[in-house]
Amino acid sequence: DPVLISHLTLDGEVADEGEAGNAAIYYGGDPQFVDGHDGTPSGALMFDGLDDMVQISHDDMLPLYGHYHFSIAMWVKGLPGQADRRVFSEASTLSNNPLYNLGTDNTGLTGEFDALVRNDANAAALPHTHSQGIAFDGAWHHVACDTVMPPGT
Repeated sequence: DPVLISHLTLDGEVADEGEAGNAAIYYGGDPQFVDGHDGTPSGALMFDGLDDMVQISHDDMLPLYGHYHFSIAMWVKGLPGQADRRVFSEASTLSNNPLYNLGTDNTGLTGEFDALVRNDANAAALPHTHSQGIAFDGAWHHVACDTVMPPGT
């Protein structure tokens, strides 16, 4: 049955308000909140692209790759030319091979959204796949990725 696993509203705090209520921790100094996509004061979190990140613990219903079918949706705002910056990434705690990654164009040549899925064998189950539209152009854009993970991915 469909369930909302995690939901970070980022409304002045970093907390998972989804059904699972997993712990969300911000790393990178003091979080800098900015106006969100709908003008909500402190409704978004700004990342410096260097060491800022939010880590969601695998307390309940995570990691996502343990599910056959899942979706990830978010609002993003960034400038074009940012090469290979993550806006969502999930990796294994057992090895560096498996990776589910969503972010900026890996080459930095466009403002397109980029998805990459790598399996346990370190092979690209989904090689760098760019969006048809621009997601990073200095304006807010809603992006969503619907994923079906075949067995063994």
